[in-house]
Amino acid sequence: MVNSNDPAYQYDDLISGMWVNNREHGTDMAYYTGSTTGTSRDNEVCSRYTPITWQVDRTCHKVSAKAWDEMCKKMKEEVKDDMTDDTHAHGARAFVTQKMVANNQQTRK
Repeated sequence: MVNSNDPAYQYDDLISGMWVNNREHGTDMAYYTGSTTGTSRDNEVCSRYTPITWQVDRTCHKVSAKAWDEMCKKMKEEVKDDMTDDTHAHGARAFVTQKMVANNQQTRK
């Protein structure tokens, strides 16, 4: 069993951006255009921060519990953008029909 606080999985600043300190992180990326994925937005009510783009590392990476706790702590302390509501799991937005999908889709090779 892996210790959830193993220093090998510690990253001290998850809130400032993606973990890119070695060749294992950020090498197989998916790029998306669209709105927030939360349930407060839908096909009628879009995010006020549009256009939104986001990236996802397709590779699974272990993160220590300590690193995750530190990120949540920093989210609660954020002054400019209160992120307290994002420190817990919540629903995802329903899928949209194909005709509403951005026209910049690419096939993964």
